[in-house]
Amino acid sequence: MKHKIYSVHDAKAEAYMQPFLIPNEAMAIRACENLVNTLDHQFSTNPEDYVLFGLGEFDDQTGLLEPDSPHPITPLIALRKADK
Repeated sequence: MKHKIYSVHDAKAEAYMQPFLIPNEAMAIRACENLVNTLDHQFSTNPEDYVLFGLGEFDDQTGLLEPDSPHPITPLIALRKADK
């Protein structure tokens, strides 16, 4: 199965966080949305500092990585629910 590779960029640290694998972009966005709306998570504290990026693809059948130029998906502040 092919998994997409994502990372969250931290503007203050000027660095990408550890990448994670997930089947598709919608699931990556949902995972970040859940974290940014969790009060005790670091994304919730300063969501304006973080942006979700796509980095490529990993095939777990062949072990091959297909990197892509980092491309922004969404700023995490856009995933913040209004009641937070």
